Amino acid sequence: MANQAFDVGQILEEIERAFDGVARDEGITLHETVEIDRCSGERQLAKARRLDTDKRWKDVPETDIERFPSALCFMDATGFRYYIPAYMSWTLRSHRTSDSETTDNTISAFESDPLHRDKRYSLLNDSQRRAVCRFLKYFAGKEDDLDRAYWAGIALRMGWGDYYKETNAVGELND
Repeated sequence: MANQAFDVGQILEEIERAFDGVARDEGITLHETVEIDRCSGERQLAKARRLDTDKRWKDVPETDIERFPSALCFMDATGFRYYIPAYMSWTLRSHRTSDSETTDNTISAFESDPLHRDKRYSLLNDSQRRAVCRFLKYFAGKEDDLDRAYWAGIALRMGWGDYYKETNAVGELND
C-alpha cells in the first residue's frame, strides 16, 4: 500500500479542511507585498490592497500565485495564514509543469522553527501545522527532485516534522 503521507489528493483535502473558513481580514494582501518590498507609502499600500478582491483563499487567482512568487516572505501572520493554503495547493498541483519560483518559495517559506522564530506562523493551529507538515513530507520524499526534497527536509528538521501523524487504513490517527 502506498504511503498516505505522499498522496497529493489527500494532502489537498487536508489543506482544505484545515484552512476552511480562514479569512484574510486585515492581513497583508498579495499586491501589498509588492509595495512593501518597494518601501511604498500608505497611499500606495491602500491602492494595492484594493486590487485583491478575493474573499476566500480558494478564490485567489492562480495567476496571482504564480505572479507573486515572493509574497509569502512579506506577509504578516494573518495574511500568511490566509494565503499559505492557496500557495501550497497550487504548488502541489503545479510543481511538475511549472518553472515558477513560487514552488521553491512556498517550500522555503517554512525554513524557520514553527514555534519560536517566525511570527508568520503564530496563528496556525495544530491541524494547519499538520497540513504544512504533510505538504513538506510530500516534497521531502521526492527522489526525482532532490533540491526541493533537501529544502523540505530542512524545514521538517526545523520542527515541522513534529506535527506529522500517520493515519491507518480506516483513517484513524496513529502517533
